[in-house]
Amino acid sequence: MHARVSGSADYFAIDERELAPGASGYTYDTLCALRAELPGGTPLVLLMGADQYAAIETWHRWKELLAEFRVAVA
Repeated sequence: MHARVSGSADYFAIDERELAPGASGYTYDTLCALRAELPGGTPLVLLMGADQYAAIETWHRWKELLAEFRVAVA
């Protein structure tokens, strides 16, 4: 799913690979896979709710996630 801004370009996308059969379901793994697929220099930002950010220490490989990826909290 893509969200259009100003009707001219895709700026946001929701990736559903974590729902696929056999997927780990871990956000860190998904972000690593996305980073490997995107051209170098492509901005990649994880958007999450404040409730999930407050519980980030319970996430799989959370320290690596925060060290390696940009996170936006809404």
